[in-house]
Amino acid sequence: MTVASPLYHLDGFVVVGASPGGLLGVGNYAGDVGDLDGHSGGAVTNIRRARDIARRYHGWDIPSEDELRHQAMAGL
Repeated sequence: MTVASPLYHLDGFVVVGASPGGLLGVGNYAGDVGDLDGHSGGAVTNIRRARDIARRYHGWDIPSEDELRHQAMAGL
């Protein structure tokens, strides 16, 4: 089963970490930052910042927030 990336949400929090090789890892999506306490393997940040890091610094092909809103309104 494939799970949708938390980076396709606009709200909430994730844990962002990087490997020694510079690879970005994003996971542990939660709606409340308190639910992510104890995840010392990375930094807890909000989805908007995680999306910005993934696009700007790692070249991930993630739709813009405007594009996601448009798709949601169109029922896609």
